[in-house]
Amino acid sequence: MNTAPADPPFPMLTGAQLRRFLREGFDFALVVDAHGHVLELIEGQSLRHASLHGLVGRELQDCVGVESRHKVPELMAADCLSLPQGYRWRHVNLLPGTGDGVPVLMKLARFGDAADALRVLVARDLSPLREMHQRFVRACAEFDHLSSRLARADRALEAEVGRLVGAKPLDGIIRETVGYLERKCIALALTRSHGDRRAAALLLGLGLDDFNERYEALGRD
Repeated sequence: MNTAPADPPFPMLTGAQLRRFLREGFDFALVVDAHGHVLELIEGQSLRHASLHGLVGRELQDCVGVESRHKVPELMAADCLSLPQGYRWRHVNLLPGTGDGVPVLMKLARFGDAADALRVLVARDLSPLREMHQRFVRACAEFDHLSSRLARADRALEAEVGRLVGAKPLDGIIRETVGYLERKCIALALTRSHGDRRAAALLLGLGLDDFNERYEALGRD
């Protein structure tokens, strides 16, 4: 018959050991009193926001965004160490006072049973996820823009080919189509290089002499 293993004995941690554990295990932690007054910031190894030091000495209720204020009393009342099933992380937006808000996941751990027990809000910084999401949104917008430009170029090319079919033999159509694309590429390279021919040639993978010959052959001077 299987039996659940006994809980292994854990030694009591000193204050220095507990702080070291919090620094190593979380992005940062806030030591608060029973009223939610922030007494200390314990910096984790990956603390990204020096502005979080501005939370010390303030009431937690005044350090979060409007949308997060209703969560503070619940956070302060729910000790994850004493609840049978623990306590879920709460998403709050901290406002250090300078810079952007800092989105975090937090939960409270109370060490001791007395009224003056040590209360620690451990936190996981969600800023990297927010920045990743912002980069994804920018990439999607850039993709949409490029797709739109490609669609316009495709329609223009189709119109150009449509104008030539029936009016010229195939060899002539291919020459004019290639010339049309070459003019577009050269014009775009010059736009991106602000008129610098050497830089435009590099963008197109051409030597400067080759670029100049093509440019002048297309009547761009």
